[in-house]
Amino acid sequence: MTARARHLLYLGWLGFGNLGDEVMWRVFRRLALRHLGPGWTLTPSRPGVDLEDLGPYDAVVLGGGPVILPGYLRVLVRALELGRRVAVWGAGLDGPGRDVTERLLTSPGACSGPPVLDPDLARLLARVLPEASFAGVRGPLTLRAILEAGLPGVWAVAAGDPGLLARVEDAAPPSEGPSGRPAAPGGPTGPAAPRRLSL
Repeated sequence: MTARARHLLYLGWLGFGNLGDEVMWRVFRRLALRHLGPGWTLTPSRPGVDLEDLGPYDAVVLGGGPVILPGYLRVLVRALELGRRVAVWGAGLDGPGRDVTERLLTSPGACSGPPVLDPDLARLLARVLPEASFAGVRGPLTLRAILEAGLPGVWAVAAGDPGLLARVEDAAPPSEGPSGRPAAPGGPTGPAAPRRLSL
């Protein structure tokens, strides 16, 4: 009996020339192909991938980088509503600024000043984090921002920046086919129509 092929969607800021996000996708792909085993197809959320159609996917992973954003979290919420597994893999918040960073470092949980997470973002995280198969945020500042928003700390761990797992070869990408695996020589064929996720 042949096992059913499974399909994973990796969400990240990919296809826009940001080396850090591209490297984190390559690290994830390398590790996922090693640990998930055969039968999995990985699709990175590059332009042309329809993030409204989650039908083909068994799992959706919010990848590394400053991608804890409403648009990506809404994709995870839709995936949960469809009964798909979701995970957060080293995602973080974009630089909150020096004042907020100092406040989070010196008095985590204190409510002196405006909240780091806007109410919509906190509401989306409250929906996603408790149901995620794994929720590893990029670092202690992201975790403290989640705690400051009143969300239980048991929902997420500070897993660290996945970029620290990069190897030299992760910085020099091979061409990728639509499965997320290295493409045959010549690279992927046909242009993809750009489709941006509204964030």
